[in-house]
Amino acid sequence: MALQRSVVCPVLIGRSTQVEALNHLLANARKGAGRTLFIAGEAGIG
Repeated sequence: MALQRSVVCPVLIGRSTQVEALNHLLANARKGAGRTLFIAGEAGIG
């Protein structure tokens, strides 16, 4: 299933490194090299 739009939320501030890593993992998943990604944090820190 191909994504038709960006996964990036326009509200993220100061997370360019993390968003870049996520985009890299998503690109690899589209090529068949899927992985598991765990995102965690306290409510409101993101």
